[in-house]
Order: sequence, then structure tokens, then C-alpha cells
Amino acid sequence: QDPARPPVRPPARPPVRIVEPHDRSITFHACHSPMREVEVLHDQLLDLLAGPNAIGIQPHQVVVLMADVEVYAPLVEAVFEREATDESFIPYCIADRSVRAASPTIEAFHRLLQLVGSRVTVSEILDLLAVESVHLRFEISAEDLDTITEWVGAAGVRWGVDAQHRGEHGQPRYDQNTWRFGLQRLLLGYGLPGHGRETFAGVLPYDEIEGQDAELLGKLAEFCERLFAHLDALAAPRTPREWQADLGRLAEDMLATVGEAAWEHQQLRRAIEGLVSDADAAGFTDPVPLESMRRLVDERLEEEQPAQRFLAGGVTFCAMLPMRTIPFEVVCMIGMSDGAFPRAGRTVGFDLMAQHPQPGDRSRRADDRYLFLEALLAARQRVIIGYVGQSIQDNGDLPPSVVVSELLDVLEESFEARAGALRQQLVLRHPMQPFSPRYFGADADPRLWSYADAFEEGARALHEGQVGRPRIELFEAPLPPLDPHEPDALAPVELDALVRFFQQPAAQLLKKRLGVNLGEWVRDRSDREPMELDTLEQWRAGTEILEHRLDELPALRSRELLRAMGLLPLGAAGDSLYEAIALDTDPIAAVARRLRAGTRLPHLPVDLSLPSLRLVGQLDRRWSTAMVQAQYGQVRAKHLMEAWIRHLVLCALSPADQALHTVVVGRPDKPAVRGCAGYGRSTTPAAGSTSWRGSSGRARSSRCCSSPAPRWPTPRPCARARTTPRPACWPAPSGPGAASPRTTTRTWPGSSGTAIPSPRASR
Repeated sequence: QDPARPPVRPPARPPVRIVEPHDRSITFHACHSPMREVEVLHDQLLDLLAGPNAIGIQPHQVVVLMADVEVYAPLVEAVFEREATDESFIPYCIADRSVRAASPTIEAFHRLLQLVGSRVTVSEILDLLAVESVHLRFEISAEDLDTITEWVGAAGVRWGVDAQHRGEHGQPRYDQNTWRFGLQRLLLGYGLPGHGRETFAGVLPYDEIEGQDAELLGKLAEFCERLFAHLDALAAPRTPREWQADLGRLAEDMLATVGEAAWEHQQLRRAIEGLVSDADAAGFTDPVPLESMRRLVDERLEEEQPAQRFLAGGVTFCAMLPMRTIPFEVVCMIGMSDGAFPRAGRTVGFDLMAQHPQPGDRSRRADDRYLFLEALLAARQRVIIGYVGQSIQDNGDLPPSVVVSELLDVLEESFEARAGALRQQLVLRHPMQPFSPRYFGADADPRLWSYADAFEEGARALHEGQVGRPRIELFEAPLPPLDPHEPDALAPVELDALVRFFQQPAAQLLKKRLGVNLGEWVRDRSDREPMELDTLEQWRAGTEILEHRLDELPALRSRELLRAMGLLPLGAAGDSLYEAIALDTDPIAAVARRLRAGTRLPHLPVDLSLPSLRLVGQLDRRWSTAMVQAQYGQVRAKHLMEAWIRHLVLCALSPADQALHTVVVGRPDKPAVRGCAGYGRSTTPAAGSTSWRGSSGRARSSRCCSSPAPRWPTPRPCARARTTPRPACWPAPSGPGAASPRTTTRTWPGSSGTAIPSPRASR
């Protein structure tokens, strides 16, 4: 240091200021998901606008900056869209959305253009059909979409229009698992049922469509044929004028033009007309490929999208863009999670500046850091920052954005909490669910509260259950009997419905008496033809092969039928897989054939008048020796329940002195056999009566369902014998596969009848 100059002392550190516990000028909210961020923000704004901590501001004095508009805009609409008369209503507007995100019709048009030259997978087509403007164009309701999804999956559709389309993508020219393949199965099934055995011109009909379903099937076929025709026609390049005519026909044929869609159609036509006018003005008449035309249309639509939604009234939701940070009383930022902000810059391969960076080059991350600083400076009273700070899988901590972490570090250096750590005072960790009891007084943290009255009662009941109070029972008393004037009250009960009730008593109770349909488990749609089968697909293929084996169908014909169902992989892989599954079915088929010795009996119609119901249906799979049920899967309790009920019905329809046998053959790890035999006519009314008394909410189990049962002998080394219970008074079975003297006692599973417990709080 120069001795002639005075020593340079570091500037004195300013005194650390104290932050009071009630100071909420800047708060950080760590949530489990973007949806929870928006829900927490709604409660925070309600408190600032009209709650006990209101600061005397109006909604238009609040801005919410979103790191990703396309992710958060739908969530904002879901949480903030309420009736104006609702006490929790907050007026709002969303700016900076892309035209495709704001317009379902334009988004559907974009998807249509993307399908040209694609694989035309089942997911792409069903997702397109789910767009409102598309299914309304073909008069398909939202409820019909589930039915169509089920049909398409059962028909074996995976990808490709037809064999020629598959060949254009470098794949073998097979029709199997294409859209033509599936549509032919659906249409032929309505006009010519094949019962899983008969094919017509190589097509196996899908037999589950009948009656009024034909109209829906016709709409689906019209949608597909019209779509495939346009996809084929739009593949070739053409002049801008020709594109204008063809794209106009595409929009008119595939998209609805009523309601809000009419204005979106006009916007789309205006964008295309503008492109054609520009081409005419430039004298451009060369053919243009579809991909170039699609990009030009998208750019024109974005240019014509006005920004008038910014500051349109109410709370303004907008993107983190320059010139958005004009002064506001309250500035909120959501989506400030690690990796989401600052946003990473995108470079293209031909960008030479990115390959040789120099000082002063523009950086997307540096721009975002500056926008964050601008947003902080724009706040006059409050700053609210939300981010995904807790894992929704294991509740572990997740870091916020690096700029948020740096801000917290600066605050800790400049301020101190009155008591405890400042970071813990500023960062509030929210529960995963909005109905958590912690929001309604069950937590010592006064910063946790909620204005969602709809969740208060559930949270209170949840808390009471946690502290040891008795849970609320689903039914306090048996449900009243059905109104005799209702159509279902006096209608006959199908035997299959009776079986379903005993297999799933709780689900049937909710569906039949409370009108609550739990629905079926829907598997993820696969966009690839089967290469190897999962467990469910293997069970389905094995079931079909087993039936073919029992019907003594030739192996070649059996394999052709499975290919016609779309169950097997293409080519030699499918042949190999068929042989492997068929080898597994051979032991089961051998056991079933031995038990099915004798003459096959015709279907037996069922029409029983019981004390509380009339039971109708039919019994099949009957032979002169036994009623045999063979299956490829494991023998589970539900299969035994079905066999037991059908056996009791058979006893009720047969002479009292006739010995009857019912056998279930299945495949746990090895083929297994379970059997029941005897008389038991008097037990059938009790079973039928019990089943529908169970529909009152208190199911009862029958005592006759627990008794010794015979153990079937082992037919061959790979088969293992198991039994079903039967009344002790019934004689042992005789004839083929007669039981050994040894017996075993099992308890038949009955319905517990206990009420459904209240759900527990996750956190």
C-alpha cells in the first residue's frame, strides 16, 4: 500500500434488522405439485384482498408471474374459475398464452396436420377424438368416448391405417393391429357375429356390439374414414392457393363450427388467407410441402394473437417477460422450482455464435435472472413466491430455483428473525392435500389456514379419526328396500348378476343402491403391435387357446384365430409364443377332458322363483358326469364363488335324488382341480335371499358354506388337487375322478358387511 495514502478500511456492515414473526412482506411456499401451488396462491390472495389480513388493495393491483404459462394456465382456470356470487371468487385474466393453448379448435387442427405422415397410433387418434370440437362434429358425446376406447382396444388396434401404410413406414405389410383391421372386426361383428370361432374373408367379428351401439359404431367409422382420406390427400406438396382450399375442407369436415368454435374457425381461415395473400403479392406459386405450410400457419396465428389480456381486469396472470414488471402492490411468482427457472437456452446446430461464445452475448439464463430482480423491485407491499419444494412420492425436500436460494441467502445475511432461524420463518411447507387437518386448527403453526369451506368438514372428521374417536360408518342402519314402483325392483335377477354380487359385494352395493360406479381399471393404450405379452395379455391368449384345445380345434386354426384377434406378435415370433402358451394349456386341457367324460348336455335355462327374487339365466359347460369350468388362470376365491353359486342353482333345478358334481380346473403354478358335489336344493333360496339382503348395506354369510370337502386325486404328476367346500350331508362324488376318503375343512369366504372406513390423512 502507498504510505502516502490513508489505509482503505472495508465499509462497516450495516446493522442487522429484526424480522417480526407477523411480518409477511415476503413469503416462500414449498408445495408438492404445481396444482397445490395454485391452490395455496388462491388462499393467500383471498386473505390479502378480503380476509382478516387484508391490506386494502384491489385484484387489478396484483400480478402473478408464471415460469411456464402452458403448465400453469390450465391449473389457474381450474382453481380460480368460480361463480361471481361465490364468496371465494377472485376476478382474473391470463395473458401470454399461445393461440393453440387458448383455442381447442386450433389445437385440434394442428394435431390433424401432425398426423399426416405419422404412424397414426391408437393414442393419437383417440386423443384427437377426445377434443371437444372434433367429437361434437361427429355427434359423439363425451360419455361415448369410453365405449369407443374399449372397442378399439378389444379389436386389437395399435397403429397404422392399413398394410400399405405400415409398409410406407418400413414395416412388414401386415393388416394385423391396424385401424382397418380393427374397424373391419367391429363392423362385421354387428352384422355377422362369429362367436369367436368363425371368420369371414379372414376377419374375426367382434361380437360385443349390438342394438343402439350400431349408431355409435357408424359415427366412429365415419370419423376414421374421413380422417384417413384427408391424411392420404394432404401428403403431396401443392401451391398456396391449393393449400387454402384443401385446409379449409379439412377444417370444415373434421371440426365443429358452432359456439366458440365458429370464431376460432374464422381466426384460422383469416390466418391461411393472409399467407395466400402474401404469396400472391410476392408472385410465389411453387408447390410447398405440408410441414412448411404448417409452420407458416402456426407463425401467422401467433402473430395475430393479440396481447389485450394483459391488465384486462382482475388479477393478472402472465409469463416472465420483459416489460411485465411495472409496479404492482403485490407481486407473486409461481413455478420457481429447481430446473424450471432460470430457463435453459436453446441453440440450434447451425448457430455459429453459440459455438464460439464471446463476452456480451445474450444469455437466456442471465435474462431470466434479471427478470427475477425486476419482479422483486416492482413489488410495493408484498412478494409471494411458490415452488415445488416437496416430493409428492416420499415427501422429501426439493430445492427451489437457484435465484430463490440466492435471495434467501441474501435475506439471511441482512436480517434476523426475532426467534429461531429466518429461513424457517420465511419458508412455509404446505401439506400435500388441501383437506389436511393442519389447515383447520390441528397444527400449531398459525401460518397454515384455508378458506376452502368444502374441505373443513372432511378435515375435521379426518382429525377426529386420528385422535382415536370412532370413525363415521358408511351406513348407520340398513338401507330401505327398493321402491316396488321402480323398474328394477320387480325385474328378474340375472344369474350372472348374482355371481357378480357375491364376487364384489361392496362394488355392487355402491353401484346398485347408491348409484356410485367405481368403473373398471383401464390399461394404458399401447401404440405398438405385441412383441411380448404382459400377464393380462398372456392370460387372455391362454384362455382362448385352452378353449380351442377343449373344443379339439386344430392348432393351425387356433393360431389363425388368435392372429385374427390381434393377440399374437407378427411372424415367427407369434408362432413361437403360441407354442409356448399352448404347452402350458395342455395339462389343464388333459385334466378337464378327463372330467368332461360322457355326453355334453345342452344349455339349461334358469327360471327360479325365490322368496325375495326371481332368478333367470342359463347354465352351460354341463356334461353327464359333471359341470366343469376350466380356465387358464389361477383358481381364486371369486372363481370358487361362481362355481358354488352355479352348483346350487343346478341342484335346485335337478331331482332331489340326483348326484351332481361341479369342478373348477385352473392353473396356480400347476393345474389345480377343485370340486363340489351333492344335493342341496334347500340351500338355494337361502343363498339367493342372502345375496339381495346384502344389498341393504349389511351383507350376511351363509352357514352352509363351511363344511368338509373331498380332495380330488392327482390326475397326473403336474396336476395338484384342491377342493371347494360343500355341505357335510352331501355324498362324495362318484364317477371319473372320484374323491379319495380323505377330506379337509375350509371356511367359505363370506361378505363381512363392515362399513367402509374413513380415509386416512396422508400428511
